[in-house]
Amino acid sequence: MAVNPVLIERSDPALILTLAEPANGNALDTAMVAALRLAIGNPGDARAIILTGSDRVFCAGAHLGELAATVDDDEAARIADAARLADLYAAVLRAPIVTIAAVRGAAYGGGAGLAAACDFVIAAPTATFQFSELPASSMSLRTTPLPSRS
Repeated sequence: MAVNPVLIERSDPALILTLAEPANGNALDTAMVAALRLAIGNPGDARAIILTGSDRVFCAGAHLGELAATVDDDEAARIADAARLADLYAAVLRAPIVTIAAVRGAAYGGGAGLAAACDFVIAAPTATFQFSELPASSMSLRTTPLPSRS
């Protein structure tokens, strides 16, 4: 029996989506992307969506085992796979309610992209972000740190 890779909780007024595959670093495999897309597209009467990761990792990016298995796929299959991830990012960007990434631990590659697609990112002191696909000089991010309560 398959287990849902995303835990869905309601904590009024928010819908909390927890990436729940810590053994895989909450990696964005096909099932995770589909479950997130479905939940984000059906928030009910929630006023906000909070994305978070289980354990100590937000999201380690693409599922490397799944990527390795597709290395011999034709171009159309690779494009379709990329389109599914792009559709998830677009759903987050276009959500009619506020989206918040609550990040602790690693947010790498596609996981950093998922957080960046949200309206707000709340990062714990343990949060790290990395876009390993791009050279550091090819992109810039605008961030606004909030004052610390120390």
